[in-house]
Amino acid sequence: MAGRLFMLKRNAAICDKEVLDELCTQTTQRTPFKRWCDENTGLFFLIPWILGFLIFKAYPFASSLVYSFTDLNFFKGISQYGVMNYVEIFTSRKTVSVLLTTVKYAFITVPLSWCSRCSSPTS
Repeated sequence: MAGRLFMLKRNAAICDKEVLDELCTQTTQRTPFKRWCDENTGLFFLIPWILGFLIFKAYPFASSLVYSFTDLNFFKGISQYGVMNYVEIFTSRKTVSVLLTTVKYAFITVPLSWCSRCSSPTS
């Protein structure tokens, strides 16, 4: 009975025009920063991924690209900038030998090792 009486009083208070006008005029003012946070909540969930990508993927890739255009000696520092490393790679005879070894390993040795694993009896 007490619960029903409370509900009747509550409904009567809400139906009162003065109370209703007062509730409608009490709008909370949000600062621009709080509104921006409300609109971009998903961005806060992406920040850890973005930081991890920048620290562990983008920075190492960019630094290795920069170092590939230098002649770096850890004791003397960087002595030259340019494409001399790439010119040396594409004009060297060692490159052909290394590429042939890599192709042989990738296309012959690896598939044969897979086949030997497939044909061996399992325990």
